Amino acid sequence: MRIPFESSIAGMFGLALELQIVDQESQALVRRGSDIIASLDQSSHASRRVRTGARQDFLELVSGEHEHPAGLLAQMSEIRSEAIRSALANQSFLSGAGAHPGTFWMEANAVRPSGQAVESELAASFYAARVFVGVKSGDEAIRLIRLLTPYVPHLIALSASSPVMTGQSVGMVCARLLSRLERGGTTSMPTNIQTWDDFEHYIALLGSGGRSDPADLGWDMVPRPELGTVEIRVMDASLTVERACSLAGFVQALSQWVLRQDDMHSVSPSLQSVNRAQACFLGLNADYLRLDGGRSVPLRQELLALMDEVLTVADEIGSVDQIDEVASWVQTRRCDADWLHQQAIRVTRPEGIVQRMVARFDASQGSDITSDLVHASELRPFSSQRIQADQRFRALLANRLAPGMTITDFDRQL
Repeated sequence: MRIPFESSIAGMFGLALELQIVDQESQALVRRGSDIIASLDQSSHASRRVRTGARQDFLELVSGEHEHPAGLLAQMSEIRSEAIRSALANQSFLSGAGAHPGTFWMEANAVRPSGQAVESELAASFYAARVFVGVKSGDEAIRLIRLLTPYVPHLIALSASSPVMTGQSVGMVCARLLSRLERGGTTSMPTNIQTWDDFEHYIALLGSGGRSDPADLGWDMVPRPELGTVEIRVMDASLTVERACSLAGFVQALSQWVLRQDDMHSVSPSLQSVNRAQACFLGLNADYLRLDGGRSVPLRQELLALMDEVLTVADEIGSVDQIDEVASWVQTRRCDADWLHQQAIRVTRPEGIVQRMVARFDASQGSDITSDLVHASELRPFSSQRIQADQRFRALLANRLAPGMTITDFDRQL
């Protein structure tokens, strides 16, 4: 099965950011996507960059191709303004974050007696940011995915923004990805895919089972041959357009940097699974098992060292400011998951958390709540029931991620 790959300009990149649509009165998710799109100013260029889906409870802001992060931010800011205006006209607010705070984690992951996971609740409550990076060929797309794979935990930790369910923190920073893992979703490109020919053969095998669209693969990163890009979709939706664009700028620079490195050996699936799970649970507080022997180092330290390396490329493509911005999050622990966790402490009710999320996303409201933080010593401990639920989930996840690894082995890494 031949799959033509549309060559694009290497280094060009774009962003797609999913946003929650919430009711102005109840702060609950509402299905008004089509209504909001119908109310957009059709004469505006930005209106053609707003989409929704079958769920109707989200909007997706989609940029064009860009060479520099500054151009991306300018376009995404314009799209945001138009989307907010139309949402307000439909009694709705828009909000970032990877999950709606009103979702109940354990209910959303319930299993019916038949053994079928409750997909509807999960599908309606998790939101992502996707970065598209241009490549010249299918072989380069496969190579880029392979080279970026060790850095998936880094991107998870930097973007994590789904730590709150039913108004409380649930013991993890990225519930969105853990939910997918718990339901058995594939995460990484199979290690035996090394070339575009290998990928075509893999898709042909899937096609015999009824699936043949690369976009439908449940991987963290997928080639998009019709666009000439690699789609990186491991990241939670950011709380603001500015943060999403800064992360996209980092991904652009990281992609160009890894392509200049010597090809790396395949990452051990078990090692990658542990690193990924730690990032989902602990974010920037996680440890990272290095590829050169599995030595454990703080992920925060690993990230800062990586950013120093990437700066050489960032200087060439004009994304130094974005790298510096993302590095400041790591140094000051001001990532989205930390902010949401602290709002859950102050507000306690999901509706109040959503109000703050909305105010933070809509910078034009002038709400200054970004500094409304509390010291870590004030964090309210989880209830025993929630801790037990988290422990059960970690046990299930350990067995799912690394067959043969005991729960004790897994917990040692956490």
